Amino acid sequence: MAGKISLMDPAGPLLGAELFEVVQGGVNKRVASSDLGGGFSTATKTLYVSAAGDDENDGLTSATPFATWAKLHSALPDVIRHAYVIRVVGNLPEAIYIEGKRAVYGRDDWRITVIGDSENAANHQVSAIYASGADHVSFNYLQPNGEAKVQQSNGVRFHFCQFRNAGAQGVRYNYSTGAVQNCDFGASVNEDGIFAFNSMVWSDNNTGACTRYGLLAHGGYIGKYRAQPTGGVENNLQSQGGSIVGSHGARITSAAGWTQSIPDNTFTDVDFLSTGVAVFDEDGWWSSAAPSKLIVPANAGGLYVLSGGCRWAGSPTTGRERYLSIRAGNAGATVEVASDQLYPAVNETNVMTVSTGPVRLSPGQEIMLRVRQKTGAALNLTYADQSAPVLSAHRVG
Repeated sequence: MAGKISLMDPAGPLLGAELFEVVQGGVNKRVASSDLGGGFSTATKTLYVSAAGDDENDGLTSATPFATWAKLHSALPDVIRHAYVIRVVGNLPEAIYIEGKRAVYGRDDWRITVIGDSENAANHQVSAIYASGADHVSFNYLQPNGEAKVQQSNGVRFHFCQFRNAGAQGVRYNYSTGAVQNCDFGASVNEDGIFAFNSMVWSDNNTGACTRYGLLAHGGYIGKYRAQPTGGVENNLQSQGGSIVGSHGARITSAAGWTQSIPDNTFTDVDFLSTGVAVFDEDGWWSSAAPSKLIVPANAGGLYVLSGGCRWAGSPTTGRERYLSIRAGNAGATVEVASDQLYPAVNETNVMTVSTGPVRLSPGQEIMLRVRQKTGAALNLTYADQSAPVLSAHRVG
């Protein structure tokens, strides 16, 4: 089949990085990269584009940038096996795009990186950003004032960008994979923040307030970590089998340790914020105004799996009952247990853990650990593992 090129790797990266297997007329031929008509990269390269440039320039320095994105895009090989960096100097009043360009994922730096030259997104505004049929592309420090759309592409990342698509999605993935990290969605500009349509996207440490949904998974998957854009209607929407998954919790991080005295035969809330204990909180569910509780934020209702753990200090006590439960109740409620675990006999490690099936939580609900022990005397409770959450909520629906 004349003209079709396939990459094989039976004896090292890309057949020694200089020979490629070409299928022509049903016959396999090994061809040097120099004979492939410029379709493959031959070295690491940096290119520049600026509205004040000239398409007659070589585009190789900040003093000789191209003037248009079309000219720059035409200078990109179809298959890239090196680091290609495109630096946008100043604002560029047109849409920028990567179409049909694929970086070979042999090393992490073998990718196409489009970056605002000053590394301040507000200084590098463009009309829109598109990636179509592209693999392993990063857009960094850019501000699209229109669409940012990824179509049938893999490994497309946005880092430190500012999305300003008035009344529409800040960034949309269609049948693609990628990540959005350390980006800003502004205040009431975008209708939705991140839209995953039959796509897999990782959202990490993004900020801003959207008018409808912060995250929207329509038949797709969004994994979230740390801060997320919020929505005026709901923070998260899952539809057509879509899933948005994230964890929220608190963990004791103080090496000084922590203990709490638990009286005999009395349900007692676990106070893991005692004096001298530091708390790690992933996503704003803990507040110093409500010690020892996770509180579901506004617009964060949904199905969660809850889990927790702690450890009895001292030697194990045989033949005695000890309970650990998770309470998921409304503010001010006395007891609404989501799950119980009973250790009626010896527990040689003294560690107690508990988890639930899916539990539907509503904004404002409180989540706490609760314990009870029947030994005839008070027992001390301590953390189970300094590296593990003492209380967490993992979204599943």
